[in-house]
Amino acid sequence: MLDQFICGRIYEAAETSSTVCVAQRFAVSRKTVARVKRLGARASERKSRVVSQKIVKRRRVLASLAKVVAKKGHRKFPKFGCARQLRAGLRGKTGELLSVRQVQRDMLASGHKPYIRQRVPTRATKDLQRRAAFAKKLKGLGRVELRKLVRRIVFSDESWLCANEATGRNQYARERSEVLGLERKARWNCPSIMIWGAVGVNYKSDLVILPSKRLKDGQEVAYRLDSSAYIRKCLSTVVPDLVRNGRAFQQDGARSHVAKATLRYLRNKKVELVHDWPPYSPDLSAIERIWKEVSSRVGLLCPLTTDELIAAARKVWAELPQSLINAHCMHLETQLNDL
Repeated sequence: MLDQFICGRIYEAAETSSTVCVAQRFAVSRKTVARVKRLGARASERKSRVVSQKIVKRRRVLASLAKVVAKKGHRKFPKFGCARQLRAGLRGKTGELLSVRQVQRDMLASGHKPYIRQRVPTRATKDLQRRAAFAKKLKGLGRVELRKLVRRIVFSDESWLCANEATGRNQYARERSEVLGLERKARWNCPSIMIWGAVGVNYKSDLVILPSKRLKDGQEVAYRLDSSAYIRKCLSTVVPDLVRNGRAFQQDGARSHVAKATLRYLRNKKVELVHDWPPYSPDLSAIERIWKEVSSRVGLLCPLTTDELIAAARKVWAELPQSLINAHCMHLETQLNDL
């Protein structure tokens, strides 16, 4: 149930904004907004409810606390991000102690609602500068030459696949009790494999499976990809095609990728590299978006064992449309223009 004050604010906002905008602003359903609008005069009376100056002042203080941003090094984060932190901040500033629920009501009444902060790569100032310099260098080639280069790049990387249940976050149901829980285990508590691949416009390498190793005592340990294994198992499968077709090879700054032995091997084979690739930039690499697609499709096959996981990975990789790969690869041009 919404209190009278919030109903009044919803009714007032609904006079000048659409139902969808009002529902998003006050974190309520569109049906609730429509119901309040139907109340007509009664809702209008509710908005006229007198709110004491003490409450108004308190809500202003909470709103100001919600805007406070803390900084440490290159990081920025909200100092008072949740209701409990706002409650403590209000007590430290005014001495007033509220319940967490009351803080939530006050924030909702002032037009604030909680959001889930999206995970993004952490980039220090020097990393941002390297991204900007990389984008400037490539855009300096001109639009036509940049497009030709993007079409020649082969993106590569390794990733982890595990047998966690990943068949989707959504489920339609009549009641909340009918919704099934989403199984979530740590990667080391369920079958997992490391995979490596390379993609480009009109190009897809074979999928390299790097399964966990089983020791003599039966214990499984994660595969550790060093430079020798990287050259033997991964690079050797794609280098002939790269050289023959005049492709440019992209890899990130992982230790096995930039080891002296790896760079010497690529130099001896006369492989053209995409130099100065900026760190912490998965948004620029098409292979990262391909891994996300592979992971979701493997999840729908619901593998339970390591063998099933390997078979599912091979099946999904083989059936991955080249048109989808091409679209992800060409997206680099758009990403560079946005930097």
